[in-house]
Amino acid sequence: MALLRDTARRGSGVVAVLHDLTLAARFCDRLILLSGGGVRADGPPERVLTDAHLRAAYGIAVHRGEAGGEPFLLPWHALPSPTCQPETP
Repeated sequence: MALLRDTARRGSGVVAVLHDLTLAARFCDRLILLSGGGVRADGPPERVLTDAHLRAAYGIAVHRGEAGGEPFLLPWHALPSPTCQPETP
């Protein structure tokens, strides 16, 4: 990932498909989050990898932290689907 980032900083285009949220947050300048057949969010990692976007796209909650000055996101658990919630009278 560092090699790809360096390549991009030298002016080449790099496109990568990632499912690892931490790698995306650490190494990418721009992310496009796809969900439900379309683009849910597009922009820098801090604007794309929000709790709301991750909940809507993947149905997960994450723990966030920092190690060595770099962010990490740890998928922690699945959230209940709104369509699977019991009806309230």
